[in-house]
Amino acid sequence: MLKLLWVMLGGAVGSGARYLVVVGAARWLGHTYWGTLAVNLVGSFLLALLATAAGASMTPTTRLALMTGLLGGFTTYSNFNYETLDFAWQGAWWNAAGYLGGTLLLCLLGGWLGIRVGQELGG
Repeated sequence: MLKLLWVMLGGAVGSGARYLVVVGAARWLGHTYWGTLAVNLVGSFLLALLATAAGASMTPTTRLALMTGLLGGFTTYSNFNYETLDFAWQGAWWNAAGYLGGTLLLCLLGGWLGIRVGQELGG
């Protein structure tokens, strides 16, 4: 239960940071797309950095709080990015390609279905 609380705390901080970056980008650059791009780029870098440089030395609770909580709240793209690269790094190219393509296609399908159902419900 304590681990869950650390993940939730990290997630709250990460979500707040994401909001600030996206709002700041919209004010500074005129659109939230730039903030989303910045969040995904920074999150991908930080998750890979932590997993590579400090992953083995972190306690499991610290790893959960920072990587699952903080960076997971900041951007889930960072996890997707790291997992795809991890497959590639291990030489599991088919797994990397399948995960990359499958995620892209299935998430587009999920988004499309969400739009269609939302339209049917009166949106």
